Amino acid sequence: MGTGRNARMMVGIQEEKGQEAQELKRYMPRSITMETQTESAESEALTGNRFVEDEMTSAIYCDGDSNLEVNIESFPDLLKLAGFEENSEPNNFQTEVVESEDNTENTIKVEATYGLKAGDSIDIDIDTATIDSVDHETKLVKLDEPLEEAPSAGDAVVNNDRYAHVFKTALTIDYWATLIRDMRDEDMYSIFKDCKINSLNLNATSQAYLTLDVTWNGIKGDEVEDQAPEDDYTVDNLTGPKMVATDIDLLIDEEDATDIVDDFTTAVNNNLDTEDFGLNRTKQRRTLDVEEGEINLDFTAQFDRQMYLDLKEKEKENIYTEVEAQFDEGLAIEYPRVKVNSVEAPVDGPGKVTTSFNGNALFDQTEETPMIVTVVDENDQKY
Repeated sequence: MGTGRNARMMVGIQEEKGQEAQELKRYMPRSITMETQTESAESEALTGNRFVEDEMTSAIYCDGDSNLEVNIESFPDLLKLAGFEENSEPNNFQTEVVESEDNTENTIKVEATYGLKAGDSIDIDIDTATIDSVDHETKLVKLDEPLEEAPSAGDAVVNNDRYAHVFKTALTIDYWATLIRDMRDEDMYSIFKDCKINSLNLNATSQAYLTLDVTWNGIKGDEVEDQAPEDDYTVDNLTGPKMVATDIDLLIDEEDATDIVDDFTTAVNNNLDTEDFGLNRTKQRRTLDVEEGEINLDFTAQFDRQMYLDLKEKEKENIYTEVEAQFDEGLAIEYPRVKVNSVEAPVDGPGKVTTSFNGNALFDQTEETPMIVTVVDENDQKY
């Protein structure tokens, strides 16, 4: 009897369409519904009775969803499969010192901490120091040895050990994936080839791990018996710490709204053409072309009068807003041009009033993308 606890999921980026990946990464799924599926066509011939006499398999494909817990290693490949591209070489993560009475030779307050960790070597103006600890809530960074003098607001802080990989939306999705659903206790696995991500939803909910909901579409699926994936492929386990949803800073027009936000969700929809079968003997999809894309974001928050009034004005006056989410483990998501679609604060009982927000991330001509995802890690090479 197969059980979910014994199941595993692996994904690898293929060299090209039709050539399955040989190197896979093992992700951390909560659920995997990927399956080879078929469609049928019935004969419509009039045969003198009221029952269909013939029916054929008219299409064979693989579709499904996965809900994943993630670490920072999970993001580069999934972003590429979801239509993002790292267009330039990574640079050392950089932030700057901000004005604070806490700035001393031993402690500095910085603008952003998601790219800093204890033990990292940093350059501050002309000084070099090692980080002793990072307080992501207060943005205070303690150093293991004092600087020659206290830094000034605006001084650059450059991390010598971590690199910022900047992903922006691409015109097309050029990457294909091989996905494996491994049923370890049944000694079999299913393999799905030529897959792409149709939608990618990031969910940050109170008292929970950060999760991704991924909808996959693929071209071909097979079942393999009496073997483990490691018998046929190289499998790399993603070993970094799982990301926690509460380790987040949410900024609206550069103002910190983290303290009042209850949850945050963003959805990337690629609208893949999944009906391109054509006339072919395999009965498989010919390809999976990306069509019109859209990116939405939602959050709920405890009612705050000023935030409600500001966002309500932007909704009515068609004023765009900027939103940024920063996660402590090395992830930042920026939306430079958001259309506020709805801001609602219904009073539907005696309890607390909450505000719900929905917006569309629009294409920004300056940044040349509707959404910027920055992944900070120790890899100094482009993904």
